[in-house]
Amino acid sequence: MAGLLAGATQDMTGGLRLARDAHALAEHLGDKAEAAHADYVIGVIRLFGNELSAALDHFEASVARGPVPGQHLSLHGLDQVELACALGFLGEADRAVEVCERARRLCEEHGEEWVRSYVLRMLALAHTVKEDWDEAGRHAREALRLKLAVNDVTGIALTLDLLAHVASRAGAHGHAAALLGGADRTWADIDRDRWGSTCLGAIRRDTGERASAALGGAAFERSYEKGGALGLAELVAYATEDQEPPRPTPARETSGRRRSRIPQDGALTRRETEVAELVAQGLANQQIADRLVIARRTAEGHVERILSKLGFSNRSQIAAWVTAQT
Repeated sequence: MAGLLAGATQDMTGGLRLARDAHALAEHLGDKAEAAHADYVIGVIRLFGNELSAALDHFEASVARGPVPGQHLSLHGLDQVELACALGFLGEADRAVEVCERARRLCEEHGEEWVRSYVLRMLALAHTVKEDWDEAGRHAREALRLKLAVNDVTGIALTLDLLAHVASRAGAHGHAAALLGGADRTWADIDRDRWGSTCLGAIRRDTGERASAALGGAAFERSYEKGGALGLAELVAYATEDQEPPRPTPARETSGRRRSRIPQDGALTRRETEVAELVAQGLANQQIADRLVIARRTAEGHVERILSKLGFSNRSQIAAWVTAQT
């Protein structure tokens, strides 16, 4: 763990030394599982340091070896994620997709959500390399929803960077600027240097340059600031629904129809307001999904965010709250 933390703060030399010490000690003790865990850290630090060919060889060997007795299965899944990452950055998109599809099946077999969110992000990266912006955006949005559900803030920041890049390459420059503002704001609480990664920095610069050139400086800044002003849940909602960022007002009017009055701790998005109203009508998540033509998992995510924003613990409280606003 000390090696991983050192690598995450750009001390690649110290991190690699600690991880190798851990691996040697685990081997000496005959602890195969802990040796595999240390081996994972060695590979990740190589990725952090942009040693892409070395990282590729490392994770190809780890995946080929398979899990060892006692190894945490999630880390075996992450071996596949990191292999796909190295392949993607090296331009081998088709191989990255194959690795991701195997990893996704493994996650689904075990009900694993955190690693699956990274698998989805890697699928988005692979389709970005293929310049298939529709597929890249679809996988990135699915990853982002799942990352919010498991409260993976670092993963949210990484995925926002990628989704902003996809939006800029697809010509949605205002959307890209807002996502970039949200991504920079999220990274500010983690590491402004994005772990010092040359690859991540290059993606961010390309996105900003494209969006700014297309929009002009003033329009870019307006969209960027809107994204940066959003809370995490609002930002994910905006990113996954391609809607305008919600204005920081206690109530909104849409097409002459009065929207529910929002408590001072945050505003529901347009879609969340619709979901809240359907909850108040007694609809279950699947019925809400059918009514709005969205996936059941998406409906569940909306309900979870509504509960969190309003400080409630059950659907009955949502229903009572909606009734009180009408």
